[in-house]
Amino acid sequence: MTFEVFYLGKKMIYGTGSDSVGSFIIQGDYEYNGKVKFNKKYLGKHAVNYTGTVSNEGYKIEGEWIIENTNGKTSGTFVLKRKDILNSQSDE
Repeated sequence: MTFEVFYLGKKMIYGTGSDSVGSFIIQGDYEYNGKVKFNKKYLGKHAVNYTGTVSNEGYKIEGEWIIENTNGKTSGTFVLKRKDILNSQSDE
């Protein structure tokens, strides 16, 4: 997953990007206790709901994703990390 735009603050989370499924927009809520709840809507396709927690350092978000449709629901876990943190960790 790659973001062209990603914003986390002032009680909101917002972004645009793309991954192997397609282009998407994310929008949701960010609470000052570190909890996030957002929706990733693929353009012309389905949506994925995310709930998670931002790390104390603010470098990653971990949680669960859920896709609900007429066939039921599919879920799993996710971890989003800042790219500059990923690069510095791989250099160690």
